[in-house]
Amino acid sequence: MPYSETYLMSRTPREISELAGLNRGPVNSGHKQFDKAVNGEYGHIGTGNVSSANQKSSFIRAHSKTFCNGRENPVGHLQAFDMMPFRLPILIEGAVLAEARDKDLILYQIVSPNGQNETTHGFLVTDTFYREIMHYTSLQPKSPGVMEAALGYLCWSDENDTDPVPADDIRAATAALNTEAFHALARDLGYGSADDAHSCKESGLHFHEERPFSSWKDADPSGSMSRASTSGLASALLAIRAGMDLDAVKDWVRDHSRENEMEL
Repeated sequence: MPYSETYLMSRTPREISELAGLNRGPVNSGHKQFDKAVNGEYGHIGTGNVSSANQKSSFIRAHSKTFCNGRENPVGHLQAFDMMPFRLPILIEGAVLAEARDKDLILYQIVSPNGQNETTHGFLVTDTFYREIMHYTSLQPKSPGVMEAALGYLCWSDENDTDPVPADDIRAATAALNTEAFHALARDLGYGSADDAHSCKESGLHFHEERPFSSWKDADPSGSMSRASTSGLASALLAIRAGMDLDAVKDWVRDHSRENEMEL
């Protein structure tokens, strides 16, 4: 059974890469031009948004997403903007758009220099945790080797893994916690927390408008941060990062609720 979305959301990008066991170091695909570029100064292969001699990749927002930079956009506008850098074969474009109707994903185009042009070896689609959804390999003779090498650096499968903690049960236990409770839990656990741009800026952190609830360890903000769209989910991610077990979470929620009732 794969990892739950809740557990993976509690991990930082670096921790996700460690879980995935993605390859590092020199690439050896058997394609001289590809390997020379990616192992040299002007090439690169890696997860997320990349533009290099070997790779074009970008996060593709869900078709249903409309809010960006403080304003509403027509349905599909943000996704169309994300897709602009890519020229996809019709069948591949249709498959990508079908996957991205209600979820974000990452789209990769794997290429190699070819004089003033480039050769496309294939395409890869992953979820935002770098788990492979699908990939397509071109019919070029050396493309299978290139794509096999690239996949080892860009994606993984967790079908044989399981959550080390009952992440979804913890999420259910904190679902009703409001913003005040989220900040109270963070204080009790020794974490910093924010739910607005000003608090994030004061802590030297970037505010994420789609996931405004943030928590972090002051000693290592970038290495311990988790973000969430709601206070209940943020509380769950915080509890998981802090190592609280399910019973401890339930006890805290119950005690906090009693304290609020007594104040009333």
